[in-house]
Amino acid sequence: MSPIPRSKPKLLAMQIHPAPYRDPIFKAVHERGRVEIGVRSFFEVDVGHRYRQKAEFAFPHRYLGWGWRPPGGVSFHPGIFAELQRSNCDVLLVPGWRSITAQITIIYAWLTGKPLILTCDQVAFFNPAQGWPSRISDWLFQQLLRHASAVWVPGKASQEFMQEFGVPRERIFQGAYCLDADHLQKVAEVSRNKRNRLRRDLGIKPDDWLFFFVGRMEPWRGLRHLLDAYAQVKRQSLKANLLMVGSGPERDWLEKTSREWQLEGVRFLDPMPMEPLTGYYMASDIYVIASVNETYSLALAQAALCGLPMIATDRVGAADDYVFEGETGLVVPAGNSAALAEAMLRLAASREKAREMGKKARRVALTRNIPWAARQLEAAVFKAIEFNEDRGRRR
Repeated sequence: MSPIPRSKPKLLAMQIHPAPYRDPIFKAVHERGRVEIGVRSFFEVDVGHRYRQKAEFAFPHRYLGWGWRPPGGVSFHPGIFAELQRSNCDVLLVPGWRSITAQITIIYAWLTGKPLILTCDQVAFFNPAQGWPSRISDWLFQQLLRHASAVWVPGKASQEFMQEFGVPRERIFQGAYCLDADHLQKVAEVSRNKRNRLRRDLGIKPDDWLFFFVGRMEPWRGLRHLLDAYAQVKRQSLKANLLMVGSGPERDWLEKTSREWQLEGVRFLDPMPMEPLTGYYMASDIYVIASVNETYSLALAQAALCGLPMIATDRVGAADDYVFEGETGLVVPAGNSAALAEAMLRLAASREKAREMGKKARRVALTRNIPWAARQLEAAVFKAIEFNEDRGRRR
């Protein structure tokens, strides 16, 4: 195998689907020009989050074509091997390892000796398998990490998990999920002028508190705990309101229970694109995420960018990157409605303190921007090349 050019290596980046939290990174890498990047998407849409904004590619991109996509994420694209041979790349980036398409890409990298970068959001507290399936899954994952040249993860929680699995710190890079902070800051500034109108449309007074949540309403999001916590808050504060944006299997129960409990101030809105959604972040006062098992949450990143103090459980991966206890928000035990209610009341005790936390959160979020994430990916590419060369010399 010929030496990889250090001046401008060719990266072939695989992704399950286009996404507003990943494509801007690929665009930045393409524009910076240190790495020649090509991207292949398995599918056109994310079935779990059907973004209404059409993907626009400002970098070399192609869909893999027809693919089999059953439930469970074991998708397969018959044309993947031909695509890999045609790409003539130097480094491969693979999204996870559970799909057959990703597994073929990993095997191809091993057979050809190409550096392999694994990107995933696994964290220590999240493991959907139990018993023997869990042990087998952990063993397979460890073997993959042993052979991966570098790992690209969303944030600190995933980084620490990879280190626990034996990956040296110098081969782990962050930023795999990243919002366009600069763009969203501009949108937020425009949306600031809409705050009073949006609150008026929602029937919320200027001096009322508005707690906010956005996301798909799944059982693991802990929204029943959030509703219970809000009920406790409401008994102590008539000025509290709760806005929930999203759809999913829990929404009917939440709406029905809100009516049965005669909870005033609870409002629901359907999912919407990121830019109009920013207006509702700006119209809110405190962001709350009550998940009992969530590997990451870009909603926390957007809340921080919009200058909101945040309340998160200790089972949300992104909390390690954005929610610093007493500084940018509060962290509570997952599944504890009483602790969640106490945190909501604590933040709502002082508007001045809450605003100061929000300002600090914004400063944190602005450091985790697209240029930073692009540099992280580029560093992963060059570290992967270096690791493979060192491994080759040791053999």
